[in-house]
Amino acid sequence: MNYTETLIELFSVGCILDTDTASVYPMDENGYPDYSCPIELYDDEINQEWFDFLSDEDYETVKPFLK
Repeated sequence: MNYTETLIELFSVGCILDTDTASVYPMDENGYPDYSCPIELYDDEINQEWFDFLSDEDYETVKPFLK
């Protein structure tokens, strides 16, 4: 899927990270971000189960956006 430079796929959790806003969006069935369901990394809106499924590689991608 071709995204802008600020959108990164997090395959392990089926989400897309927007590095401009530190928001995570679920991927829809076509692989595009579902902009109606943002989850903010800065506001600790992510639950532990999401992190349990996050791969080590994807964790390194989101790590700079965590508190």
